Amino acid sequence: MKDKLDSLLDRINKIKRRRNVLLEDEKVKEYISLDDKLDRLTREYKELYQEQIIEKCSCCSHLFVVSGSYYDWCDERSHYYYGCLKCGLDTLFKEEYGTLEEKAYSMYIKKHPLITFCSSGLWYSNHEEFENARNMYFELKEEYKDFTDEEITELMKIKKNCESRIRKKKLENNN
Repeated sequence: MKDKLDSLLDRINKIKRRRNVLLEDEKVKEYISLDDKLDRLTREYKELYQEQIIEKCSCCSHLFVVSGSYYDWCDERSHYYYGCLKCGLDTLFKEEYGTLEEKAYSMYIKKHPLITFCSSGLWYSNHEEFENARNMYFELKEEYKDFTDEEITELMKIKKNCESRIRKKKLENNN
């Protein structure tokens, strides 16, 4: 055991000496300096980007839909996620997971716990469907510029209902 410890200590000391020699090299010093600058700039970018997302959420007159749900067997009740068709704010995301934008949404919700999540009556079963609904919202808003949000959501309900009936007929025809 003592021989193994001595051998490991010897290898550690050799690596430390080699590292110290490398730290004298100008190219290595430049690399370390650039790496530090890159880390600082990346952190600054992330912070500013998240501030921008939070600002966007703060200025939005939210139009929430149900963006997903799950059933909690311990509580014996359903829990719902809400997403805003306009700014993308979604209660699904947790701060420790996801993209910068998703983390910013989570931070916004944490800072604004009194947000009322009242749904417009549109339900989507997963995040992909929610993103498709957001795209549809913007397409309809572009096409019907003078329509209110309520009128746009009514159009979305009609379109969703028609698509559902078409899918149902296709399934019936295939059987």
